[in-house]
This record gives sequence, structure tokens and C-alpha cells, in this order.
Amino acid sequence: MVPEQSAALRALAVIGSRDAAQAISLLIVRGVVQGPALGLAVAVAAQLHATLPDDVLQSLLRHADPDVRANACRCACRRPGLIAVMTDLLDDLNQAVAKSAACALGQMGRIEARPMLASLLRAEPSEEVIDAVSSVADEECIVLLGRIARSKPALSDAALNTLESIDHHRASAIAIGIRARASAVM
Repeated sequence: MVPEQSAALRALAVIGSRDAAQAISLLIVRGVVQGPALGLAVAVAAQLHATLPDDVLQSLLRHADPDVRANACRCACRRPGLIAVMTDLLDDLNQAVAKSAACALGQMGRIEARPMLASLLRAEPSEEVIDAVSSVADEECIVLLGRIARSKPALSDAALNTLESIDHHRASAIAIGIRARASAVM
């Protein structure tokens, strides 16, 4: 990686403004960054929620580097034109890519992501997964969110907020029960 490119990309990440996101997008679209620098650029683009054209994202979602694919998924969330490619990535051999694809699809409300998201809630819950499952949650996911809220203090607030955002009687009942227990303990 060219040290100057790396420093510039890291600086844009620190700046974190809309202008920085546009600059990163231009660097990627114009092909200024390539090789290892492309991986860092796409990671920064995902961090800054940069907007990339669908054709560029299609290419990045099919890139040989799994880190590029995973971060491209984070850029592609809410892009309906990319659903078919991201659905294929649910079966990617790289777990990070499959997870990123599931989270992006979950945020779009695509139920194809539900089995992977439920598995992630069981095995390795995170705020990203909890947020992604909110629009596709079924009863199994709701129960898993309740377990996370009760047993994982670091994720409890995220799980409770997600439960409260789900329009399902069981989600509401679980959230109310957990909050009542928490206030009784205090």
C-alpha cells in the first residue's frame, strides 16, 4: 500500500464529514485507489456511509478480497438494485461477508436474511445484527432478542430498543417484562 494513500484515507475517516464521504466515493469511482488501498478505501466509505453508484458496488460486491466484499455490503444497504448480488453473498465462504450481506439485507427488510440473522443472534450477537433484525424479526428472533436483553448487559439496551420497535405483541410483552424486572431490582 502506498503510505501517502493510506494516510490520506485514514485522514478522511477521521474528518468524517459529508465532504470526506464524497471524496472517498470519488477516489473509488475514478479508480484512484487500487490494490490494498482499495480495501481501506471501501472500509472508510462504509464507515462514512458514502454513496457509491450501483455499477461500482456490483463490482465491489464481487471483488476477490473478502474485506472489500464485506465493506461493500455495508455501503450497499438500502440499495434495492443490489438485492440479488447480496442474497448470493449470504452463502459466501467468508463468514464476515455473509454476515455483512445478512445485515444489509435485514436493514432493507428482506426476509432472506432472517435465518442468517437468527443464527448470528444465537452465536455472536452484536449491535449491528440486532439493528438489522428489527425489520425481519419473527417469533424466534424476538425470543432471542429477549435472551440477549436479559443475559448480555452490553447489548441489553440495543436489544430492548429493537424489541420495542417491533410491531408484534410478543416483542412488546418481552420488553415490558424485562424493563419491569430491571426496575424491581433497582
